[in-house]
Formats: sequence, C-alpha cells, structure tokens
Amino acid sequence: MRSTYEKIPCLRAVRLAAAVLAAALSCFFAACDDASFPVPSTPLVVDGWIDAGGAPVVLLSKSISPTESMQDSSALMAKVVSYARVFVSDGSRRVELDGRRDDRYFPPYVYTTDEMLGEAGKTYRLEVDYPGIKAWAETSVPAPAAIDSFVVRVSERTDSLFTLSACFTDDPSTRDYYKFFTMTSDQGQAWNSSFLGLVDDSVIPSQELEVPVARGWGLLEKYRQPLFRKGERLRVKFCTIDKVSYDYWKSYDDIAALARNAFFPVSENTASNLHGALGSWCGYGAVFYDITIDSQ
Repeated sequence: MRSTYEKIPCLRAVRLAAAVLAAALSCFFAACDDASFPVPSTPLVVDGWIDAGGAPVVLLSKSISPTESMQDSSALMAKVVSYARVFVSDGSRRVELDGRRDDRYFPPYVYTTDEMLGEAGKTYRLEVDYPGIKAWAETSVPAPAAIDSFVVRVSERTDSLFTLSACFTDDPSTRDYYKFFTMTSDQGQAWNSSFLGLVDDSVIPSQELEVPVARGWGLLEKYRQPLFRKGERLRVKFCTIDKVSYDYWKSYDDIAALARNAFFPVSENTASNLHGALGSWCGYGAVFYDITIDSQ
C-alpha cells in the first residue's frame, strides 16, 4: 500500500467540512424542541450491518423523542433492547442471532452469530421479533473494491494535523456506491462513519478518484476534530454498498450537515429500509487498511 505525504495548504472544502462538522454534530445530538419535527411512530430502532467475510451485527434500542431533554450515557442504557429475537437469512438458511454484551459498541449490547458470514453477491434478510413489533429489512453485499493509495497532506494550520485522502479506480461500466469508516487507536474497536465519506460514482466524471477521508467519531466522544494528529494510528474501512444503504447514509449525512440550518431545515427521519421499525440494515463489501499518520 503506497502512502504519499505532501505539505500543501488545506483545501477549502476540508476547512468548510471541518467547520460544518463541528457545528452540525453538536446540534445533531442536542435536544430538539421544534414541534414540527415528527415524533417516531415506533419505539424500535435498528442499527445493523453485515460485511463480506464478517458476521452480522445488530444493535436494538427504543427511540428517543426529539422533545426529550439531553440524557447521559447511563440514562440511554435504559433504551437498550436486550430481549428481542433476531434472525438473518441468506436465501438458503435462517440463523438466530445471540444477544450479548460487547463494550466495543455503544450501547454495549449486540446481537450476532458465528454461524453465518457475509458473502459478496448475496442478499440478506433481517427479521426482528420484539413484543408488539415484527420488523424486517433486506440488503445485499456488493463485491469489495480496493484502494490504490492513500495521500496524507499536512494542514496549513499546524504541522501536527493532517488530512487524509483515498485514491481508487472506479469501474465505469457499473453504477457503484462507496462508503468510508474510520477507527483510531484511542477509539476502541468501533467503526465510526467518516463525515461526507460517501460516493455515488454517477456524479463524478473521472474513473480515477481521490476522496477525502475525515475522522469519524462516536456519540460520546469529546474530541471532534475531522483531521488527524501526527503519529496517529488508524484503520480505514472502505465499503462498496447497495443503493438502499447509500440512501440511508445520504440522508444521515444530510441531517448531520444541515441540522438547525435555517435555510435547509431537516424535518424528516433518515431514510430506512426497515419495515416496522426505524434505522438501517446495511450490507458492506468491506476492505480494511492500517495507516499511520506521520511525515517523512
């Protein structure tokens, strides 16, 4: 894996993304008292995915009304759903997932199994049986793509902050969607969505792509800097995704970027492929990379 290091001024887009990111997410997780924001009609929220070569992972919780006051992590734990039955099928077999505590995630309770691994080209159906609710969704796992190289550039603000970009070649004969996640050494083992790290190849004319990869962070993190620190070690998860998963993450990014913007108000839930619940069930053609941010 080739990494290129350059000392150049930080791109305007990166500066803008950093400013929007800090402002948007501070509002995104704050209490919302706007009566026009719709209250969820269902108490169940699903956050689930399956990687190519990975086990399915599903987190379940009860929804929080936007009119509720800000709550700490201990109060949010009361929203965890730990007594549902969860199944995943691939068209030939149906496996029940086991619920277990897992401190890599927040909330730290997941449903998963060692009896099924994701395979590129297959479609996976998720079913959740919760008292009074039967929810389901389907997603496909596309074939993984590969990163050709990463480019690290020194920020103009300080020599200890860096931007990161991924260079890869897009197949012009197919309609493809891509998604980036990051995980730094001080974030544990949970993947965090890279802000604006979403690509629809139909809106990019070139086959040779260079896409900024911003730091992702978890709900409870206080350090919300989209750039990377000198010497920082991180992992990048590069995924091909289907249209259903793209629509979910596109709406998620729109809310993160536009929340509380007077000119572009957000008054809808994120797009969801769940029937009978809110949230997402995504398939990822995932490839993983280890990177150290440093100068040469």
